[in-house]
Amino acid sequence: MLKTILHIDSCIKSKDYNTLRIQQYVESCNSIFKYMDFFKKNNIDVVLIDNSISLIDEMPNEIRCLIPTSVNIILKKNDFNYGYINKTAGVFEHWKLGRELFKNYDYIIHFELRLTLLNIDIIEDFIQNPISMFGWHTRRLNIKTIEINELGFFKKNDTRFKINEYGKDNRNYRDKKFNDFHTGFFICLMNEFIKLVDNTDLNILIKPSLQFGGMISLEKLLMCYVYYCLPEFKMVEKLNIKRYSSYYNMNNIEIY
Repeated sequence: MLKTILHIDSCIKSKDYNTLRIQQYVESCNSIFKYMDFFKKNNIDVVLIDNSISLIDEMPNEIRCLIPTSVNIILKKNDFNYGYINKTAGVFEHWKLGRELFKNYDYIIHFELRLTLLNIDIIEDFIQNPISMFGWHTRRLNIKTIEINELGFFKKNDTRFKINEYGKDNRNYRDKKFNDFHTGFFICLMNEFIKLVDNTDLNILIKPSLQFGGMISLEKLLMCYVYYCLPEFKMVEKLNIKRYSSYYNMNNIEIY
């Protein structure tokens, strides 16, 4: 049986830290940890990584009390927080912290701890047919539905996957051809994921890029890596997650 690690990406004491962030994290924890029996049955281990605290006692009790004892926890607060400058760098910092653990697994499920998991259809689909899986994030503003040629199975450098049209180097959200990967919840083949982590320099990520017209976005970086490096991958229409688009308003909700 394949070995899979579910990485819960946490940054509880970020610069956006407030009571609403805690509420969102509590909801997220409840949505994911209720499936612990399912994870165990299907050989999925769980790790929570947070680079904003050094000790578990620094985590708000409302969250700490929800974490099952079987969950591996990696905490490390650095004097220099890359995520304060570029959130992409902050996520990579988590991945680098977990690298030695990750390499013992065949696949990684990445889950951002501010999302609410509405169901586990994606994970069940993966268990039946193991493959790297991703969903679309930023939709073209004038087209609200997913086009059929944006879904399904693709190979590395697949000509059917119109990466240039999707905006490989495009940061203009108003462009009708703009698309992004969703980076809060995805599944990836581990050996290729480790290569991405190893070959990405945090110091480069916090420098403005002439190519991207600003900081490199995780969505674009992941899209390009998947397209050019993964042997095969699957694009899905529904991730079945809820995301609060603000840490200051619980009514701003997006469903993917």
